[in-house]
Amino acid sequence: MRSIWRAGTIVFIASFCTLVVELTAGRMIAPYLGVSLYTWTSVIGVMLAGISLGNYVGGRIGDRFPTVTTLGVLFLLSSILTLTILPLTAIISGIAQDLPVHLMLKILFFTATVFFLPSVFMGTITPVVVRLILDDLTRTGGVVGRIYALSTVGAIAGTFATGFFLVSFFGTRTVILLVAIILLLVAVIFGNLWNRRLLLGGGALLLVLLGIFSYGRNAYSLPLGWNYVRHLAQDALTLQPRGAFAAPCQVETNYFCIRVTEKKLEENVTQRRLVLDHLIHSYSILEDPTRLDYDYVKIYAELVKYIAGDRTGIRTFSIGGGGYTFPRYLEVVYPDAVIEVAEIDPAVTEVAHEKMGLPRGTRVKTYNEDARLVVKRLEAGQYDAIIGDAFNDLSVPWHLTTREFAEIVHDLLTPDGFYMLNVVDTFEHGRFLPSMILTLEQVFPHVYLLADGPGWEQDGRNTFVLVAGKQPLTEAMLHSTVGALLPDGPVSTMLDPARLREYVDSRPAVILTDSYAPVDNMLAPVFAERG
Repeated sequence: MRSIWRAGTIVFIASFCTLVVELTAGRMIAPYLGVSLYTWTSVIGVMLAGISLGNYVGGRIGDRFPTVTTLGVLFLLSSILTLTILPLTAIISGIAQDLPVHLMLKILFFTATVFFLPSVFMGTITPVVVRLILDDLTRTGGVVGRIYALSTVGAIAGTFATGFFLVSFFGTRTVILLVAIILLLVAVIFGNLWNRRLLLGGGALLLVLLGIFSYGRNAYSLPLGWNYVRHLAQDALTLQPRGAFAAPCQVETNYFCIRVTEKKLEENVTQRRLVLDHLIHSYSILEDPTRLDYDYVKIYAELVKYIAGDRTGIRTFSIGGGGYTFPRYLEVVYPDAVIEVAEIDPAVTEVAHEKMGLPRGTRVKTYNEDARLVVKRLEAGQYDAIIGDAFNDLSVPWHLTTREFAEIVHDLLTPDGFYMLNVVDTFEHGRFLPSMILTLEQVFPHVYLLADGPGWEQDGRNTFVLVAGKQPLTEAMLHSTVGALLPDGPVSTMLDPARLREYVDSRPAVILTDSYAPVDNMLAPVFAERG
């Protein structure tokens, strides 16, 4: 290998594929173990460890076997190991979920088992290329510099291509299959693998692996023959893994693995459940938009009723759409209301239209953008209720928790308006809940803690509702307004303000700001408890 551009092309492709796999890994883990700081820490750490070991091993291999065929074999092995990510994801996910260990260790085990070896073998390629291209020690620095520069450019291209295009267009499983195909083609074209035995052996192994991930465990019972080959060819042409090893999604986007399930509650009542990654985000009853099955959403309904009084027209803004259960409720109960929603993922909104009962002609206005960007364009002083519904215990957008964000929300509210948001934490030992209260108190003169019953007397995690406003609120005021709202009466209970003050002052609470908001670390115990 004498051409610097040929060598540069090879390392560009290798680094491109490595970063594609790395970014895709985070999305592949999400449906099984969630997505958080801990999943991305595991992915980046494992991939860097694999690349580092691969660089070392590749250097040793390049010194001992400095041939183009060696390079081809490494690409072939990288291709095969990349393809094994598909069956291993299905197999290891079940094992990891059942391990009796801390959730962070489950994530690390999953990531290391599935993604470490492919990253090792892809990491061997650049040192071998450097060894093959070096024939004049007087220009070592320039050659190595150019090779690693092109390698880095490939990594950058792989990052942007995956994040902006590949996953949303093809889906994670197809992206992995495409990477395996690219690595195989490079092995054949640049790696001198025209040897019939090598090519046939590698091709046969790829075919077997393709069959396994295409048909899951049923692949072992399928009779060999023309139909088997025909189905494999169809899967290969569509580039869509099927069976047990397909993505557990109905829709896969850059943000979520989305699926909708159903549960029959009564003879004529079916509950639709929107699952984003591996958490249920919304319950919707298609036959009755006014039925609310999440208790914290019932508290939202009570608060909005208190704000609206006898009016049928109020203005609300929801942060997070999910299955649009509450916006649908508002649309029916308040026929003159202006209802606006910020839902970052347009596919979630589309699924809400198709599966969760949101009509195409709805009055709900949706902004498919990050809420932090949307609020900057809204009209100040015009919103009666701002409803935060973007938090859970595994994934909290920290930039929506800060004092700076609360200041923007404050300015959007009317003098009698309220900001309400759900927070999942443990009352007794949680750090996020008191920090969120303390942060809101920096902006709003009145902050309250509500739950379904006395949630502060329960052990373990619970879903609380924080309410912040410019005017005072008491439990008596709230219940006197909403007594007839729900069949069984009000579900909300408010923590006594004096006890709330004592609670916040006795906890290691911090004010969350745009420059300091360690939300993931605060929620680590809750994250582990869910595991």
